[in-house]
Amino acid sequence: MYRPEVIYLSDGSPIRIRPLHSDDKSGMLRAFERLSLRSRYQRFFSPLRELSPSLLAYLTDIDYVDHFAYGAFAVSQSESTLIGVARYIRSVDHPQSAEAAIAVIDEYHRRGLGQQLLRALACAAIENRIRRFHGNAFWENRPMLELLRKANARISPEGYGVLRFVVDFAFLPETNPANCRQKSF
Repeated sequence: MYRPEVIYLSDGSPIRIRPLHSDDKSGMLRAFERLSLRSRYQRFFSPLRELSPSLLAYLTDIDYVDHFAYGAFAVSQSESTLIGVARYIRSVDHPQSAEAAIAVIDEYHRRGLGQQLLRALACAAIENRIRRFHGNAFWENRPMLELLRKANARISPEGYGVLRFVVDFAFLPETNPANCRQKSF
């Protein structure tokens, strides 16, 4: 159902996208270390210095239905290196909605990886009967704001410096069921 797939970034770099596994913990730690402090803050809303064992387990021990995560791996390096993650966690109160988050290590910013991860994650969500993503981001996070605008997200102020977004899959043509079935992700 969620087989690995090689995609290509805007600069031609090949990237393998596949679901994260419990044994990706060491790769997750290495990827976290490669995130700048600013990227960590923008992703976790905190100046997180390290991933605790419990947070690392939470990020990698997923059920693939209510909590799903794709990892993006650079395949042109000597070993497959985790460079980005997109995840959703289904809302308990609204089961057709899920909180979504994307993190890409800094050296891979602005190459289209976030957009491809969002599309792949939306396709996985559709298979699990989720119809929309929601979440928060900082207004200053320009790459995320650009990604949300391309996804036709509804964006509203949530608090000082924070925005709330909703991405309805009905407005994402690349995630219609026929297009999602064409990809093997």
